[in-house]
Amino acid sequence: MLYSMTGYGEAYLESCGMAFSVQVRAVNNKFLKTSLKLPETLCFLEERIDKLLRGHFTRGYITLTLSVKSLEEKPLIDFNQSALNYYIKQLSSYSDKSSMLRINAANLLHLPGVIEPYEIDDEQKAKINEAAAELVAKACDKLTAMRGEEGAELKKDLLKNCDEIESFLNDIAGKVSIVVKEYTERLRKRINELMKDAKISVDENTLIRETAVFADRSDISEEVSRLKSHIKQFRDICQKGGGVGKRLDFLAQEMFREANTIGSKASDAGICQLVVDVKSRIDRIKEQVQNVE
Repeated sequence: MLYSMTGYGEAYLESCGMAFSVQVRAVNNKFLKTSLKLPETLCFLEERIDKLLRGHFTRGYITLTLSVKSLEEKPLIDFNQSALNYYIKQLSSYSDKSSMLRINAANLLHLPGVIEPYEIDDEQKAKINEAAAELVAKACDKLTAMRGEEGAELKKDLLKNCDEIESFLNDIAGKVSIVVKEYTERLRKRINELMKDAKISVDENTLIRETAVFADRSDISEEVSRLKSHIKQFRDICQKGGGVGKRLDFLAQEMFREANTIGSKASDAGICQLVVDVKSRIDRIKEQVQNVE
């Protein structure tokens, strides 16, 4: 199964007299990167939560926000009245000397020691640790489910583009022999026109040699074969699923390189147009695989 790198999951849990809420968001990223937003009171959970996220995901930018509120009368912060009184006393002595100094109550609350996180004992930490792990796992499962749904749609589009590319390649292969034949006829006609007045017939060996040179120079059979091989590998990897985004991205780059070579060798307008169609589908694939985990 393929997974996209975008999605959202959330979970809610009441434990230890607190209500915990977790939101997990994921967006595209070449590698796995995590960002945790936790209350200062619960900063001891960072290491375990980060480990849990890395166990669930292999690519993407994962942002987890954990919020908590007390279900009891006891607050989750300690208000230090004596520290606040100290700051007010110190600032008041300066405000008496300068009319420009104004004391803002909101700013006072941000001064060190005025508001401190509620201290959690070791027994509570152990219980909260387990509750948080359960909560994060639920949110990650929901995120994974959403990523799986998006991944299924991505897979359909990717395989559809592969089918269209293969169809274009079959059309290109069918045109190659016709192009060589048409070139031979044009060459014969051109030589006949130039040598008509001199009453000299065309040397068939020379014509065959020139045709062979043209056919060799414009031969794209190897490139078409390699491109079809890449498409087969691409399909197989899509069917296998898992964290295959980087491999699909690499194959898409190789597919585009082969298409470029085919285009540079093509001398027929019909083949050139088909190559444009092939490259446009590969461009779509390259864009889509950026969102595959």
